[in-house]
Parts: sequence; C-alpha cells; structure tokens
Amino acid sequence: MISSVPAQLRGIAAAGAQAALAEGLFTGGRACHTRRMPVLQHPVFGKLTPDATGGVYWEGARPLATREVAVDLTLMGPAPAAKELLDRAAPFVARLATFDTEARAGLEADQEEDDSAVVLYLEHHLEELEPDAVRAIFGKPKEEVDMAAFLAAVYLRRVGLHPDDPDRFAVFDYTISDEETPYVLSVAFDVNGEIVAVDMES
Repeated sequence: MISSVPAQLRGIAAAGAQAALAEGLFTGGRACHTRRMPVLQHPVFGKLTPDATGGVYWEGARPLATREVAVDLTLMGPAPAAKELLDRAAPFVARLATFDTEARAGLEADQEEDDSAVVLYLEHHLEELEPDAVRAIFGKPKEEVDMAAFLAAVYLRRVGLHPDDPDRFAVFDYTISDEETPYVLSVAFDVNGEIVAVDMES
C-alpha cells in the first residue's frame, strides 16, 4: 500500500513547484528558454521575421512584361549573416528583367549542348501535347515549331532564391504553359550571377 503524503508536505511541494514555474526553471520537467529572433527590415524584401531556428522565408510576386512572376526566398537558419545574404539576393528581384534576359541567353546557348535540356524539353512536349494545345501555345502547327518559336513562347513563371547555397543561389523556372505541363526549364545562377546549369525539372 502507498502511504499518503502529509498535507503539510504536499503544501510545501506545491509551493516549490509554483515558484519554479514562475522563475521559468522548468516546464513539463524540462528547461524552457524562449528567445525571440530580431525582425529584419530590408528595402527589397520588406519586413522579415526569422523563425525559431533563425531561418528566413519570404514570397511575393514581381511584374515582368505582361505577367506576374512568383518569387520566393528560403534562408535556412541559423543565418548570422542574414542581412548580407539578403543584400546579395536582392538584385535578382530588383533587376528581374536583366536576369531574365541573361537566363534566356542561357536557354538559347544550351540547345548546342550534347545533352541539351532545352532540346529535350521541346521534343518531349511536341511529342506529348495534343495538336490543339501546340497551336494554342506556339501559334502554329506542330511540324512548324522550331527552336526560335519555342524560345519566343517560353516564359518565366518563378524565381527561387537560396542565399545560403552559393552554387544554386537563384533558380529561374521557365515554362510554355502552366496548364498543359508540370515541367519547367530551370536556369541556375551562382552567387556571382553566373549561369551554372540548365535543367529540365518538374
């Protein structure tokens, strides 16, 4: 049989527990320390509130020609140099049209590669899409679609920024249709703004 604890001792134990909780010494038997991360204010990305790990996440949209381009930024925490990394990512948003032009030049150059992602993308869609869809996208029948027509039809749909990845610092995703295909051509820029890869992705 478990003997009962005298009322006086129960009162002492309860008072001690309440005092410990009031001092923040424990919660549920574990030490508990809550640290509020400082809010970042950036001229391009605006107000950013890091999560509990110090990571920063942002998404928005920017106009380009007649379309809106989705832009998102992921900076995994902890990021002690977050402000500097945000500053290095900002030009990809502020000068979106310039980097779009450079990415398109990268797409055009990729067609000359032996394992061209651009050629694979075009051939795949000409084979898989219905004739009506091809005509709607390119304005001409399937047999008349060439690389020039493809490059004229492709458009930027998303920019993903990863400031803590120097090799894939910014990724520009291009498509011929949001409705007809899940596949994109991804043009990756490194931290210096140089194109390092062109890939077909979903």
